[in-house]
Parts: sequence; structure tokens; C-alpha cells
Amino acid sequence: MKRQTKNETKAAQSHETVLVTTVGTSPSVLTSTIWALAHHEGIVPHRIKVLTTRLGRDRLVQQVFTPSPDFGGRTAWEILCKNLEADGYDLTGRLEFAPSPAFLRVFTAVQPGEQMPRELDDITSQAENEQVADAMLETLRGVMNDDTRIVASIAGGRKTVSALFYACVSLIGRSDDRIIHIVVNEPFDRTDLIPPFFFPTQKCVQLVGRDGRNVRARDAKVSVIKVPFVPLANLFPRELGRTPGRFSALVAEYRQAGQRQSLDSVRLTVHRSRLEIVVNDTSLKLAPREQWLAVFLAEQVCTGDSKFEKLEQALDSMKKCFIQLVAEAPPKNWSDWRYKLSRSWGKAWERIDTVERRGDLPTDIRRALSSLGEKLRAAGPPVSSLASALPQRGYFALALAKEQVQLIE
Repeated sequence: MKRQTKNETKAAQSHETVLVTTVGTSPSVLTSTIWALAHHEGIVPHRIKVLTTRLGRDRLVQQVFTPSPDFGGRTAWEILCKNLEADGYDLTGRLEFAPSPAFLRVFTAVQPGEQMPRELDDITSQAENEQVADAMLETLRGVMNDDTRIVASIAGGRKTVSALFYACVSLIGRSDDRIIHIVVNEPFDRTDLIPPFFFPTQKCVQLVGRDGRNVRARDAKVSVIKVPFVPLANLFPRELGRTPGRFSALVAEYRQAGQRQSLDSVRLTVHRSRLEIVVNDTSLKLAPREQWLAVFLAEQVCTGDSKFEKLEQALDSMKKCFIQLVAEAPPKNWSDWRYKLSRSWGKAWERIDTVERRGDLPTDIRRALSSLGEKLRAAGPPVSSLASALPQRGYFALALAKEQVQLIE
């Protein structure tokens, strides 16, 4: 009798299951994953996509798809399929895979000073990891549609590869997709066994390690670990339109969407008479220059004044704010923060009509902006949310709406 679990039967009626897996230098990751999914989860994938290096592909071909005396002149892949059928699993329309470009993607990267990408034997540099992540996204997008569900295995390859693959599935995965990790007990997770370990019920059950110790394949314990993930696309359906193709650009898009969403709940109150701002219900003490900058930025929002493209365009407006703020300080109240601000920074604002007379003023403002951002981030939520609203390159203004900001004495 052909075996299928109830869950698999239900899924098979409406979805095609595609196993997408990373494979390193141990090709048994692929065979043990398939065996464990069938025996522990009742899942036999329809199709398989493998992501690996050139070295990983070569070992997969040599060890899994080349006839071996250990399997009576057959391949490990053939024996795996026959074992699954003998255990009662129906493989009709299942396990569609071959070590060819249609099913196996070898990671490539363009090296410094070169124009054409070359296949990677290993993945070690930052640039290589970024290009590998792009390839993962492209592969996942190629198999994700309304008729498929993805089972993504992060068991093979370097830890950075597994981490990037997890991130890729989180970025574009759906709620029905799954991430798994396959765990095999010692010594079956080693690559020095002869013949290699592929799955617990393999025909050649007696395996020998380099230390001469004999082990039996049937003693292997292969576990499927379900790794939770949050499908991030579900969190930002309105913020995200056509998502970028590159991994780094997609991560940046999600960050911006998250910042925009978190800023919607921010309420900022800025005091003019003391060194304090309040984000929602949490207060934060600032230094005089930081407080002046907070007052200026809040004023711009409350009055609806122009948003400046760069700091230099805002200097005249900043000078007016500085003069007005200093003038509001109570007479002879030497402890007032505005008096201290005038003493430490007043001369710098006397003449700013030419670049030469500005001196170090723009640099000092940028330093104040930087220290304000550091202080906001160090304060933790909800204050830290305000840091993402501070002026950025090409937009020197506070990224908050008028109803979110209040200026008080």
C-alpha cells in the first residue's frame, strides 16, 4: 500500500512541494533530507532545487549520481528511490531532480578586476556572499507561485550560507512555506566514512571511519528540525510595491518600510525652556546643541516650512531659530540652557553669509546631529524610533507629520 500522511495528501491536492536546499561538500545532506522528510514528515517533494558550489556539485555527481560497487553498480540516488518505494512511498511525479542546470545552481561571483562571473569553490568574501544571496533570491522566486509550497533546507554549506538562505526565505516566503534543518548524530555527520553515509536504510550498512571504527547506517538518527520564520512580506503589504531583485536592496527596502511603520506611532514633544524631549511618554535629556537642533527640526515641522535638500540650504533658517531661542532666555539667568548655548556657540552664528565666514559651523552641526542620533538609539524603544526620522542625505528635515510633533515651553 502506498504511504502518504493526511497532511501530505491535502497539500498534494492543491500544491506542488518544491524542496530547495543548500548543499556543501557533503552531498549526503540531500539524501538524508529527502529520507527524513518522507519518514518523519510524510513529505516526498515533487521537485528539488539544489544550491551549491562547484566543489559541491562535483561531489554530488561523484557520490550520489555515479554508479558505485557499494550499491551493486547502481547510484546512491537510485537506491534511495527504491528504498522509499519499498517502504511504501508513491514516487509517481515525485523527486524530480538531476545534477543539471535545470535543477542545480552553482554559485558564481564576479571577482575584482574581472568582467565575467566564475563558479565558486568556496564562499569567503563579503562580495561573494552578497552575490550568493542574490542567486538564492532568484532561485526562490523562480519556484514560488500560487501552485507551489517551498520546503527550504538550510542544513548544507557554510554557516553564512545557511544564514543568508534563512534570510532570503524570510524576505519573500509565504505563510505555507517551511524552513527546516536536518540533524544527523555522530559519527554519521562526518565526511570520512567509507562508503559515505546517505540515509539510515542504505544497502551498504557497514561504514568505516578513518579511525578504523565500524558503524552501522541503521544506527543513524536523522531528525527534521522545523525552524520558525516570519514571512516579512505579510507585514508590509501596503509599503512594498515591486520589490528589488538584489538581496541588499531588498533588505534596505524592508528596513525603510519598517522604519516608516514604526514612525507612524511616534509622538514627539520638544521643550524650549529646558533640555528635554519626550518621545511618546518617555523623556530624554539632551545637551544644549542637541536641544537646539531638536527645537529647529520640530519648528520646521510645526510651521510647515520648506524641507531642505542639504544642511547648507538650512543655515539661514537655523540662524533665525538660534537668535530667537537665545532671546527667549530669562535675563541674567546664567543657568538657563539657552544662555549657555549662546556663550558656547553664539559667535559662530554672527556671520554666515559667505562660505569663508561659516568656518566649522556645518561640521559642528553635523556632529550635533550625529550625537543626537547616538543618544536616541542608546535610549532604546520608543525613543530609539525617532533616530530614523532624523535628517538623511538629500533630505534635511524631520520625517514626521505635523500632528506628531509639539513644541512647548
